[in-house]
Amino acid sequence: MAKRRVDELLNDGVVEYGSIETLRNNEGKKTGEKFTSLGFLFFNFAGIRQGDIEFYGNLDKTVDLKVKTFFAKDVQKSHKVKFEDEVYEVIAIDPDVKRKYMYWYLTKVGVFDGIQFIKDDSTS
Repeated sequence: MAKRRVDELLNDGVVEYGSIETLRNNEGKKTGEKFTSLGFLFFNFAGIRQGDIEFYGNLDKTVDLKVKTFFAKDVQKSHKVKFEDEVYEVIAIDPDVKRKYMYWYLTKVGVFDGIQFIKDDSTS
């Protein structure tokens, strides 16, 4: 089995990626939302460049956080990301040329209070 050569340690933290699921009672009424984790990745913080701010600003998006992780095939732009107790929407995922790393451009959409997801209405 081939060993993966690690050029850089990704040790700033761990992000979970997954989805937000709607919770409903027996009558079908919405009672809340929860974050369902599909996996996690170690990461390093990456600098948000002026070009990133301008490019995504033209698309009416705000880059609140940019992180670098190892490349993962199962990640989708539709996933949400949880870091500590904050939940982010994925604006874009940009893999490097060798598909060893990928950069995540994230915008904050809410918080996870330990029980359920609470949408941040100030960002809407």
